Amino acid sequence: MLHNTSPAGNWIAFRLVGHRSNRDGIGASLHLISASGELWNRVTTSVGYGGSSDRVVHFGLGKDTEVLDLEIHRPSGIIQKLHGIPVNRFQIIDEPD
Repeated sequence: MLHNTSPAGNWIAFRLVGHRSNRDGIGASLHLISASGELWNRVTTSVGYGGSSDRVVHFGLGKDTEVLDLEIHRPSGIIQKLHGIPVNRFQIIDEPD
């Protein structure tokens, strides 16, 4: 049996809701900036062969306690910019009309 003794870090997760784009936000790209640097991810369910994954986008942030900036590029062409997002929580972000 394995036991993980590594210290837990901070995290944040996003679920995108589309209105002009598709309702699940699939295809949107996220660019996150924290004190430690920059991270990128994309909303997709096609990770691997013959299966699917959750459409929630998760970022591990280590010791960072805030997301300084988040930029979301939606498939519709809309770009959302958010600032000062608290961590260790699940965020649902609606696409603006």
